[in-house]
Amino acid sequence: MKSFTPSKNPSINLVIQTAFLGDLLLAIPLLIWIKKLNPQLALGLVCRKGLGSTLKSIGIIDYFWEIQKGNSESYRIVQSELKNFEIHFLISAHTSVRTTLLCARIKAVKKISFAKPWNFFIFNHRVDNIKTYPESIRLLSLIKNESSELQEYFSKLNSSEDYILKQNSGRLMSPPHWADPVQGWPASGSINKTVQELTLRYKLVERKWIALFPGSVWATKMWKKEGFIELGQSLQKKGYQIIIMGGSDEKELGGAVAEAIPEALSLCGQTTLLESLALISQSQLVVGNDSSSSHMAAFVGVPVVAIFGPTVLKFGYRPWGQNSAVVELENLSCRPCGPHGHKKCPLNHHNCMKQLEAREVLRVVEMML
Repeated sequence: MKSFTPSKNPSINLVIQTAFLGDLLLAIPLLIWIKKLNPQLALGLVCRKGLGSTLKSIGIIDYFWEIQKGNSESYRIVQSELKNFEIHFLISAHTSVRTTLLCARIKAVKKISFAKPWNFFIFNHRVDNIKTYPESIRLLSLIKNESSELQEYFSKLNSSEDYILKQNSGRLMSPPHWADPVQGWPASGSINKTVQELTLRYKLVERKWIALFPGSVWATKMWKKEGFIELGQSLQKKGYQIIIMGGSDEKELGGAVAEAIPEALSLCGQTTLLESLALISQSQLVVGNDSSSSHMAAFVGVPVVAIFGPTVLKFGYRPWGQNSAVVELENLSCRPCGPHGHKKCPLNHHNCMKQLEAREVLRVVEMML
């Protein structure tokens, strides 16, 4: 539940982001800047179960506490253990009611979050939530008043909407250097051993694989299985080794896709988060849905093609990387149907994903390669 039990009361800054993995990865520029602003203070993170150790192992955070959604006891434990720390900044990147209540129970010199009509009595510094900002820039706006350098960057931000527009090719504008998450990814030398072990374990052809992520937490965010199969078959014929990646709950889907692609390998549920990031960092390209896979690729600086269905770029949750592209059917009147997707298409047809052909995705993939 925590990184360790402190012997006295160290001073820290604390960020709370208890949403899914993709949301946490989009908060990495914020975490980097907090350490930059207060290098003398350790940085703590409250996050979803299973995510904290990876960010600690690569040096982005110093302490972590994990909560389990739906488990009120895990929130109580985190609250109790944080009493052992003197907290300077408490920054809530997540604005759910439960997270806000947790913030109310934690003592801190300064509590920062986005302004809501009802949270003025919990946070003594609130920031407007500007919806036109991409998520990573939106999160950085929480601390822009703490840094003259950040204030200057924001003042020169010509049009934040440029970052959620794409060219005809599907390519997106790269993040500004001051908000690029790849700065938090360690130098390749520190992960070479992990990559070498994985390459030998799974008999991968060095630097010649493409990773496909067919799954998603939300069913409506998933492109059709047949599309991933056709795409993988086309790329395999071009000489690329195809690896299928995803969580343990996606083993069946990943296995079915891999079985239909010659010599493809499914690693769904077989790698830790750190191992997955290491494998992705050595891939030629990642193709996945609007889900954590695209944010993982962006974080490690690998080209990514994200497939958008029920969601759209204006929500701000684009892959936040230097070499990112999005494929989508733009002229469907039913898009978007929600910012997070659904378990089932509200109109019972799922045309946003069913009508998107593999040849269109392949066109963008070839451009990115």
